[in-house]
Amino acid sequence: NLFFDTKELIELDLSSNSIELIQIEGFYGLISLNELDLNNNLLESLNKTILKGLYNTSILKLNNNKISFIEDNSFYFLRNLKRLELNNNLIKHISNSSLSYLNPLEYLNLENNKIHQLDKSPFNDLVNLKFLFLGFNKIKFFHDTIFENLRNLIQLNLNQNQISKTDSKLFKNLNRLKILNLENNCLFKIAKGLFDFNHQLNHLNLAKNLLKNIKSYNFRRLFNLKSLNLSLNYLSDIQIKSFFDLENLQELKLNFNKLSILKYHFFSSLFDLRILELSN
Repeated sequence: NLFFDTKELIELDLSSNSIELIQIEGFYGLISLNELDLNNNLLESLNKTILKGLYNTSILKLNNNKISFIEDNSFYFLRNLKRLELNNNLIKHISNSSLSYLNPLEYLNLENNKIHQLDKSPFNDLVNLKFLFLGFNKIKFFHDTIFENLRNLIQLNLNQNQISKTDSKLFKNLNRLKILNLENNCLFKIAKGLFDFNHQLNHLNLAKNLLKNIKSYNFRRLFNLKSLNLSLNYLSDIQIKSFFDLENLQELKLNFNKLSILKYHFFSSLFDLRILELSN
């Protein structure tokens, strides 16, 4: 084993080396390793045997490879991992066991893959996750309980997918969520009660969807919202009480829609509004 006698090594950078294959237990012996960088190589798959030995690794960078398959329980030995970067790969499917045993994980980046299928509960073990990036994939649908264990999540990026509808309970347990990005999807309506439990939300991006109207209940209880982006939709009607709970809103983008009339008292509850975009 190449690294068997390097027990004091805490950081290993193997990025940009055209690595195609890692032998079984190739990293065994790196008991002190904190960070492993395998960014920008040619790896095609992951399994637990090649990652065995990384017991104390907290940062693993696997972005910019050609990974298309994650074997179930691949991260079984990485019980201290806090940051995992898998963006810019070719991953198509995340199973219920693809990310098992990653309880300490706080940051997960799966952006810019080919993900079109997520099983019912692939994130169930990620109880400490704070940042989840799923943008720039091909996701059309989420099971209503997929995020139910992510009670510590702060930021969720779902932008640049093909999401056309969501269950009203999708974000129910995300009580600490502050940033939610749904930009550039195919949403044609906002499910009733979708954001009812996201009281800590600060930034909500719904730009570049297919929304035609906003109901009075769509943004209720978002008392801490500071920015709301509804630009580049097809909005022709916004009910007058739609923004009544947004007393701390500072930025509202309504540009590039089909609004022709703004009713009296339309902005009357937006006491802290500082930026308003109504162009085009």
